[in-house]
Amino acid sequence: MPNTPRPRTSRSGGRSGGQSVAAVLRGLLSLAVLLALLGALPVVLWWATSTVGPAGVAALGSLLSTDDSGQVFLLALAVAGWIGWLLFAVAVVLEIPAQLRGRAVPQIRGLVGQRTAAALVGAILLALPTGTALAVPATAAPAAAATGVSAAAVPSTAAATASVGATASSDTGSTQVTYTVRDVRPAESLWSIAETMLGDGQRWEEIAALNQGRTMPGGLVFYAEKPIRPGWALHLPADAQPPQHNTSAAQADGQAARQTGSPAPTIYTVRDGDSLTGIADVQLGDANQYVQIFELNCGGPLPDGGTFTDPDLIHPGQHLTLPHPDTATPTPATPATPETPETPGTPALPTAPAPAPREPQEAVPGSGPTTTESPAPSKQPAPATTGAVTPETSTAGSSSTAPTQSSASAAPRPEGVSEAPASVHAGDSSIHWALIGGIGTLLAASLTGALGVRRILQQRQRHAGQTIAQDQEPTDLEQLLGATSHPAGVELLDQVLRTLAHHAADRDIPVPALRGARLNTVGVTLLLDEPADPIPPFAEGPAPRTWILDPQADLLTAEDLTSVQAPYPGLVTLGTDDDGLVLIDLMTCRILLLDGSDEEVLAVARALALELGTCGWTDYSEILTTGLGARLAGLLPQGRIRTMPHLPAVAADLGELMLEAHQSGEQVLPWLAVGAGELDDEHVVQLADALAAGRTLDTAIILPATAATRHSFPHAEVLTVANGQDAPVGLLETSVDLQRISDEQYRQYVHALTVATQEPNAATGPWESTEDHARAAAGGAPLTVHATGEGSLDPGNPFPALLAGHIPAPTRPAAATTDATTSGTAPTSGAGTPAADGSTKSEAEAAAEQASGIAPAAIPAPHTSPTSTQVPQHPDPKDTGVRIDVLGPLRISGSDTSAHSPRTTCLAAYIHLRPGRSADTLCKAMDYINPWSTRTLHSRLSELRNAIGLHTDGQPLLPRPKTGAGYSFHPAVTSDWQLFQDLAGQGLAAGPLNGIEDLEAAMALVRGKPFDGRTLPWADPIIQDMLSKITDTAHTLARWHADAVLPDLDAARRSVHKGLDVEETSEVLYRDLLTIEWAAGNTAAIRRTVARIQHIARTYDLTLETTTEDTITQALAGKPAPSTTYSVRA
Repeated sequence: MPNTPRPRTSRSGGRSGGQSVAAVLRGLLSLAVLLALLGALPVVLWWATSTVGPAGVAALGSLLSTDDSGQVFLLALAVAGWIGWLLFAVAVVLEIPAQLRGRAVPQIRGLVGQRTAAALVGAILLALPTGTALAVPATAAPAAAATGVSAAAVPSTAAATASVGATASSDTGSTQVTYTVRDVRPAESLWSIAETMLGDGQRWEEIAALNQGRTMPGGLVFYAEKPIRPGWALHLPADAQPPQHNTSAAQADGQAARQTGSPAPTIYTVRDGDSLTGIADVQLGDANQYVQIFELNCGGPLPDGGTFTDPDLIHPGQHLTLPHPDTATPTPATPATPETPETPGTPALPTAPAPAPREPQEAVPGSGPTTTESPAPSKQPAPATTGAVTPETSTAGSSSTAPTQSSASAAPRPEGVSEAPASVHAGDSSIHWALIGGIGTLLAASLTGALGVRRILQQRQRHAGQTIAQDQEPTDLEQLLGATSHPAGVELLDQVLRTLAHHAADRDIPVPALRGARLNTVGVTLLLDEPADPIPPFAEGPAPRTWILDPQADLLTAEDLTSVQAPYPGLVTLGTDDDGLVLIDLMTCRILLLDGSDEEVLAVARALALELGTCGWTDYSEILTTGLGARLAGLLPQGRIRTMPHLPAVAADLGELMLEAHQSGEQVLPWLAVGAGELDDEHVVQLADALAAGRTLDTAIILPATAATRHSFPHAEVLTVANGQDAPVGLLETSVDLQRISDEQYRQYVHALTVATQEPNAATGPWESTEDHARAAAGGAPLTVHATGEGSLDPGNPFPALLAGHIPAPTRPAAATTDATTSGTAPTSGAGTPAADGSTKSEAEAAAEQASGIAPAAIPAPHTSPTSTQVPQHPDPKDTGVRIDVLGPLRISGSDTSAHSPRTTCLAAYIHLRPGRSADTLCKAMDYINPWSTRTLHSRLSELRNAIGLHTDGQPLLPRPKTGAGYSFHPAVTSDWQLFQDLAGQGLAAGPLNGIEDLEAAMALVRGKPFDGRTLPWADPIIQDMLSKITDTAHTLARWHADAVLPDLDAARRSVHKGLDVEETSEVLYRDLLTIEWAAGNTAAIRRTVARIQHIARTYDLTLETTTEDTITQALAGKPAPSTTYSVRA
């Protein structure tokens, strides 16, 4: 490359000589001021101090005995002057190295003169030849999306990480060379860029002239006298070339690549609206290749500083190394044909975190059909899977699936029931082992689980067509719990502790006494009270009296641990230290005193009591509380907590416990008391005497640290619970940031539980026509005939089959046609459609395959279904066919691309289901713990707009909100949930004579648990509504199939299985399944169903309804199934 300096040229808008002189003058003036402040000011201060100092000190000594003549005030001024000068000098010392590196020092509170120092240092550096990149303004400029950053391939990453590209100019036809400013040390400047690219640093003015007034990525305007920033795309003179040594390196790399047969790597510069999945889709031809891109670039520098660690957050101007063609096949930038929608259930690759990773779901194995299983991780896109359920026929027996995790709200398990230990790891990086909002992950999961069980009870108690009572918007606490809780942590702790107890019992030795435990990314560590030989699944720890979980140990399954009692009922989370979550065993500690204000003591005591009363690793204990509030005990479903009015009542209860233990001669339940508030000294002494008498029992108490409690319990562990400071814990030999429940958090949790006990909402519209929950499918009860009009039949007529021919068929939409059986009968088990292997599939299976495997090119218009002709038709030719699917794994069907990151699809679902929300609300809803920045939100919205495109009228399907309005989709965008309600409502209104096809089409849209079982607090009210309506639709459809004159038990069974895959706790559907298998004479399937019901009851600590128990008894008795004489002919 020629190194001859090029004569400077004068260009319009360039930096003139006058401007350069002004910059130099400003620099000289700033230097003079800075020298005066740093050098002359101390001289003045020294003179002033020597003048007023002696007199001021003398006056200060006699200040209280004589009148002040002002000498003390003058002395104070001198001292303040010295302090101010010292702080200013510190600010200068901080600013000089930072600005030399191209960085801005964060504003430090109390650092006097920091802005002045930044301005003076910046002006001095701007006067230097390389100053345009060295100086940084005193205030950070706002970051915004980049515009017009071109991507260019660089022959070698070793040559340079900067992007140098050539773009054709449309007006002159000339080639415009661009250069992307790198984030390096030392920082780049116009001088260094000119020296590197043009061979002469003096030519920096030519670069300045070419870019003067241009808007740069980030929204800032280029001015020659201002600093340049990493990520900016600068125009260079046409003769700009990379340095000679870089070119040689590139040629060497290229030659080496040719010799080895592998091409040189390609560098891509990120542009506005890009995402890793989009880049992989366009550049490599496979959106799933984003994993390789992330692996190649993880840890690299970002344009605005920092390190690239989040695949969901890329920045305009960032340089990404793309994989070799041997690992990814490049495709044209614009796909020629629409792609297949994202395959539901395809998991993220384990080698790198997927964008917006889902909350990990527990793997609960089952032998039967399920629609929520995820295939094994694969680097290749998985083929589209059907959402159909294919149980065994009535002659071969129906295979019942093992319970799968329920909805997001009911997902947390009160007891450890995981049957796949390998799927649960303490080292899971997605688990927050630190406190969030004062709450740890175990307490959050326990509180969420209790609320989930309460909502399960709501679903069980409602009648057909009703929906449960709940707030339409979650409280702040519910959002915090949803974001913090991780049921896998509770499940892991419960599983390892019960496995330990099992092995100890096998060896006929007691479990060791614990001081506490620790959970972190390493695993589970037990802190023993006395040294002991390790018992599986634990091994000897690195420190004395510690055991660590052996990663190679086998944990027992839930079935093996059913009869194993929790070995440590007093184990509870205290808080966190530097190593992770810290738990203390109250049965070893015995007495814990909380030292602090009443409010601080109450907050910590509440957290301890709530975790003890709701956690899954403690399934038997008595917890007495006083001074914590009376309402909570009656609302928690576990029933472990009892509220006592005062300490004498607590002492009396302990006396009764001792009497019970003495009379029975056996160990009674562990007994714990938690108190707060004012304590009477006599009552404390009375409780201390009772505890001393019952010292052989498993007891523990938590009380405020008062003079009386300290005197009565001299050997107690005392915790300092003051806010903002760690509490030393002598028993555990560490200091802990304590867990707390504030008054507002407590109020919100009590409110949520109170709402969960309210009466359900009445059925409305077509949902009034759902079949009664008390009448099971194939149970012999007549179908309900919902008559309309004066001449209609009496709905209570016991012989509807005799008059069925007189019931007029409901009027269908004009656009709807019928291609089902001419008589309108339900499909029999023999009817079906040809399968790929030559077998036949039922219409429901074929419908489900169509609904779950939609290709964008064949997406039906909104409110239509490919599975039924009995669907309301909307002949609007302008329909876009874009549909947001939430009844299963989230996806966007019918868009221009299938490469949607999970966070983008979640954002689309939120905007569709919660329209009109502001940008701030969106940012908080997407990540409550670390809300999105506005920049991240706009990047996601841009990606979403690009994916779904425009309506046929030219309007964007996701318009920008108007002033004062929130984000909403174009009316043409619909969802599978909206379509489900339309189909189910129409089918229910049509009744059993003509509504079966619509209900089949509605159920075919269900591909799995809503939102794939993800915990999304903002979606929980909607999910609960989905559970209610899907359950009622499945039950109604099963009844219509099984109780027709020509019953179709296979179709009824499929409907029930689909409903149980979504709502595993529905006793209504279990009764349907029992009576269906009873009618089919399938004893083996009945026993499997009974085992599944009992497992669910144990898991959620539920009591079966009397109707369910009677159905189980009758089905297992071997008696003939109920008669179906009085069924309506379909």
